[in-house]
Amino acid sequence: MHANVKFTGLTNETIEDALSKGLAKTRSEVLRLGLFELKDKYGLAEGEPTEEERTMLAKFLTALKESDYASEKELWDSLR
Repeated sequence: MHANVKFTGLTNETIEDALSKGLAKTRSEVLRLGLFELKDKYGLAEGEPTEEERTMLAKFLTALKESDYASEKELWDSLR
């Protein structure tokens, strides 16, 4: 899916903060991370993540210096 979206105000500030803190390198990655949060909170899209999604989430966790998960498998199990 491709979309052009213009964000302003608090939404844009949130995206910019995520970028400046190194949580993601692009606006698209910030939006993907937000979707992961929705998936986690509301149990959406219970299918398996793609390799690209796994890689991106692993980079996100590394950026946050999370050490709560012993392995990537444990992380994905917690997201289900």
